[in-house]
Amino acid sequence: MAPPPGTHIDAETGVFIPNGTEVASRGRRVGAFFLYILLLIVTLVIGYVVWALVEFGNGRTPVQRVLGMRCYKATEHRVFGWGDTFLRQFVLWACGIIWPVQIANFIVFLANRKRQGLHDMASGGVVLHDPNKVLG
Repeated sequence: MAPPPGTHIDAETGVFIPNGTEVASRGRRVGAFFLYILLLIVTLVIGYVVWALVEFGNGRTPVQRVLGMRCYKATEHRVFGWGDTFLRQFVLWACGIIWPVQIANFIVFLANRKRQGLHDMASGGVVLHDPNKVLG
């Protein structure tokens, strides 16, 4: 069978392909798979960061939104603002960099009567469950 106009037969695969192209090598295909995984992770991370930045203004993280929780500044009788939530998360991330500090933070949370971790104490907040959406 003659190749259609503007095509040729790839010698290795026997497939009719457009002139000026070649069947992608196995190495290129494997590289594409790993790049796909990397881009998937990066875009998920970017998506989560954007979602987090939006939720910070509502006094919560994306996880807290899903679970119906809010950060609350009891001394001022208000839901956290963007800055409060950012500070809380920054301290939490800073604690997470050094595993012994993160473990200590978890122990402090478990032992604290107000159920506050170091990040909650630093931001002056307490985490509330708001199943009836009283806080908005």
